[in-house]
Amino acid sequence: MFTKVLVPLDGSEVSKGILPFVTEIAREMEIGVVLARAMDFDHLEEGVVDSDLGRLLRSLREDGANVPSGHATRAEPWASNLAARIERAIRAPLDDFAAELAHDEITAETAIRYGPASDAIIGMARETGCDLIAMSTRGRSLLASGILGSVTYKVLHESPLPVLAITPERASMYTESDYALSRVIVPLDGSELAETVLPYATTLAGRMNLELTLVRVVHDGGELVDDGMLTLDLLAGIDKKAAAKAVDYLATVKRGLSDSGIEAGTELLRGKISSEIAAYAHRMEHCMIALTTHGRSGASRLLLGSVAEAVVRESGIPVLVVRADTTDH
Repeated sequence: MFTKVLVPLDGSEVSKGILPFVTEIAREMEIGVVLARAMDFDHLEEGVVDSDLGRLLRSLREDGANVPSGHATRAEPWASNLAARIERAIRAPLDDFAAELAHDEITAETAIRYGPASDAIIGMARETGCDLIAMSTRGRSLLASGILGSVTYKVLHESPLPVLAITPERASMYTESDYALSRVIVPLDGSELAETVLPYATTLAGRMNLELTLVRVVHDGGELVDDGMLTLDLLAGIDKKAAAKAVDYLATVKRGLSDSGIEAGTELLRGKISSEIAAYAHRMEHCMIALTTHGRSGASRLLLGSVAEAVVRESGIPVLVVRADTTDH
């Protein structure tokens, strides 16, 4: 588990912002890095419809080529030369970053794939034997637009591999000598599906010497009120019972980990799930979050598009997102 990480880049400063953090985890976990570039034909053809480049890109798309050079296409000889120039221009910065990583004694390689960005990213991860994808989550470019970019979102939603998302601003902190991760926070909701993130979280904690904290968020009960039918005493009783159940649950998971030689702390929070998780992470500092994208237990859900996405968006810190239905891949 965790032997190689794919890092999609798009040539922007935003996408490069993740590199300090990737360098840190690659060094700490002794894993390889694949620096990748996904080239979206539709995006590239904008503004070059009548140019040689535009015609070349259309011919490559029609032929279904993965990378331009070294592959037969219906393009004219001039197009083959242009294709080689395009690939060299694309690969050059990737090779430069790979050389920098090699200087830090981190094994690095590069990959380029043409096609829709999210599909290309997932395809490159599979082809290069990666078991983790690390992506920037902020910026306005092919790879990331808005707070949680459409491509990043699609990869989070579709990838059978765990995805580690982080803002470039937070990633840049890892260039500071006194800044390092110290804790991994694991939100749980009482379901077995949510617990499928635990092997990933414990692996991170063990290989990076991080403290492990299990978190359960209990609603404060306010949303249970319906036209005043529930009295304050009844609400208090429901809240106390839910809290006690949550505490027992965390203790049970903690014992199970302890029996396997893994020590963990626990924390009970109250309020809106995503907001409380993000706020707790900010209080702890120097931490990351690991959660699943599926897991239902009453009012608590860890689903992409709700809690998981909100935690990525609201926290700004490194968040490892694992799809519960693909943990066997």
